[in-house]
Amino acid sequence: MLVWLGAQLLQQDRSLLAQWEMERRGAVASAAVHALEAALAEAERRLPEGAVPDGMVRLTFGKEDVEAEPAGRVSWLPAPRPMRAAEAAAFANTEALEFQGGASLA
Repeated sequence: MLVWLGAQLLQQDRSLLAQWEMERRGAVASAAVHALEAALAEAERRLPEGAVPDGMVRLTFGKEDVEAEPAGRVSWLPAPRPMRAAEAAAFANTEALEFQGGASLA
């Protein structure tokens, strides 16, 4: 009986230590996430104002292009591909069915 109680206490101690370790790791991860969020918020606050710091590039995405500031710091910028508009006739039959209440598509 005494051996069984000793084994139970040992198992409880191991479980408690494992739980404390998980809580410690969670606290460390939370602190790291908080520090990263604070650094990103500071960078977001500072980036729109004035010159771009050394080693950084400011990218501005528009509907038709991407601009880099300063331009000499990037070797390639993505360019959106022009999309052709769909022909209205291709959807006319489907639209007519939609407005008729979804009659059979056959």
